Amino acid sequence: MSVLVATIITFFLFVAPLFDLTPGLTWHDQQRTLQVASILLSAIGLWINRHLLPVFSFKVHILVGLFFLLGVLSASLSKYPLWSFVEVFLFGGVFIVGLFAYTLTSNCSRQLVLWVMVLLSCVAALLALRFVSSVLAAFYFKADLYPDAVINGFDNVRWFGQFQALSLPVFAGLIAYTGRPLMKWGLFITLVSLWVSAIAIGNRGVWASMIAVGLLFVCLGKDYRQWLKWQLAAVTVAMSLVWFCFIYLAGEFGILGDGMGTSRDLATSSNRLDIWGYTLKGILSAPLFGAGPMGFASNYVFRVAHPHNSVLQIAYEWGIPALLVCFWLFLLFVLSVYKRIRLDSGRLHLVYVSLFAAILAVMADSLVSGVIVMPYSQLWLAVLVGVLASELKMGRAVNCSYRYPIRVKALFQISVCLSCLFLGGVILRDLPTLYPYELRPGKGGDAPRFWSQGSIHGAEGVSR
Repeated sequence: MSVLVATIITFFLFVAPLFDLTPGLTWHDQQRTLQVASILLSAIGLWINRHLLPVFSFKVHILVGLFFLLGVLSASLSKYPLWSFVEVFLFGGVFIVGLFAYTLTSNCSRQLVLWVMVLLSCVAALLALRFVSSVLAAFYFKADLYPDAVINGFDNVRWFGQFQALSLPVFAGLIAYTGRPLMKWGLFITLVSLWVSAIAIGNRGVWASMIAVGLLFVCLGKDYRQWLKWQLAAVTVAMSLVWFCFIYLAGEFGILGDGMGTSRDLATSSNRLDIWGYTLKGILSAPLFGAGPMGFASNYVFRVAHPHNSVLQIAYEWGIPALLVCFWLFLLFVLSVYKRIRLDSGRLHLVYVSLFAAILAVMADSLVSGVIVMPYSQLWLAVLVGVLASELKMGRAVNCSYRYPIRVKALFQISVCLSCLFLGGVILRDLPTLYPYELRPGKGGDAPRFWSQGSIHGAEGVSR
């Protein structure tokens, strides 16, 4: 039964960015609906695999519980508690997906991690193929060549960038793992194609995150530098292709375009500095419990519904204590992964390195984008963290003779049920009204948060 649940979630992850499954809904709303469906399915799978629930250290249990307790307190004190609790339960739902990925990996062959990477790579490869096909079509028909206009599958170049930050590191690990020359070359060509799209579009988050991970890996040892060599080789080829296609050939064919699409993104901060300044003021005004989860979506100063920085977002909405708890958990995770990778000498060693790089890259990207807000990015991040934690034996699986303290077990089960009921109720309540939404008075179309029309406004905090 758990395999069936995993198969359905795999189907959602594969088709979500590639096909329009819900005509009439926006791309973002489709992702959110499929994410909540995946959370509900993961809860079912978690119940089926309840005998495999991991037992982490006492410190980790306390920190996770403290984080959600702070979230509940912050939501209770917020201006719009309904939507604040939606955010708390959504984070809980993402945690459920990660736990299910952990238990499923514990119960299956160690090759499951490869299947997860292959799934991620297939989605990325199809998106790269669409990008290359669109560029070739632009040359053939002599159409205007704007790189960010030839993306298929994502409504926003930054959402595409978040997925690139996840997928680029994975390809280097698969290239190093496979021993078949034909497969190795095919993966390398796909990696180059992804880098061409990342460079041509001019997505700063991808560049910054990959540079940050690359600089870190230079210092960590030979295996990490082997991963880095494949990335540098692909970047070198991709930069040459971008110059040749988007600048030289485009000029020869007389095709209009913006070169590498970087002038818009790299010449300005895209209003980030003003947004971050406003966020810092909000943090200082409510340092303990913040404005409430999803509270940034109620601001009337900016059109955006989140500050495009995960650190500032947690501090602004959940409070500084919750941010410190997050830092502590992330540090424990990173140090634990590094220690276990260093001790591992199996064939999957470089696969683990690439998964570690993917998680670090997307978290670095979250400092300039909405990784922890966008549903597709949240889903993939939960899956990768759960799979890697299970593969590296971070926490031990519970055997049949082990019993959680009855109060802890009851609290966990109640939390899972509340998350599923609350999120399912929001979907059932809002889904019929998502089609004919109205623009926000005086602001036009909103930036997305939970739904595509993401602002929280009005007496009851209606987000539409």
